[in-house]
Amino acid sequence: MTVFTNKRHGSDPSTLETTSLNSLTSTGTVTGAAFSNDGYMFADFELNITYGTNPTAGSIIQLALLRSIDGGSTYEDAPGDGGVVGGFVLAATTSAQKLTVRVANLPPGHFKPYIAAKTTGQTAASSGNTLKMTRFTPEGT
Repeated sequence: MTVFTNKRHGSDPSTLETTSLNSLTSTGTVTGAAFSNDGYMFADFELNITYGTNPTAGSIIQLALLRSIDGGSTYEDAPGDGGVVGGFVLAATTSAQKLTVRVANLPPGHFKPYIAAKTTGQTAASSGNTLKMTRFTPEGT
C-alpha cells in the first residue's frame, strides 16, 4: 500500500511581499513580484499583518494568483472575485495577526500574488507586514 506524505520545498518559506503591504488601505490592492513555481502542487500562504486601529472583525483580505502562460512575459489582469484562491479573515485587534490560506492547485510556471483588502475599515501598519509561501507536493512511498 502506498503511503503519501507532503514533500516540502527545501528553501521555503519564500517571502513574496514585504514593503508593498505596508500601509495597505481599507480597500487597497497589491500586485506582487513574479514567482516561478518549479512543479509543486500545493502551498500554504501566510499573511503577517498589523493595524494601529482595530480592523473590522471578520473582514477579508483576498488572495489571487495571476498566472502567466508565456513564461513570465505577461500576466493575467487583476481578477474579479471569481479568480480568488483564498481569503485571510481578520480579527478586530491591534496585535500582529498571522493568518494562513492553503491553496490546493498552485499554478505551474510563473505567477504573481494579488492581494485585495475588502473593507477592513483601517489602514495596515506602515512597516512589518509580509506575505510568505511554503510549497509542498504529495510524495508516495
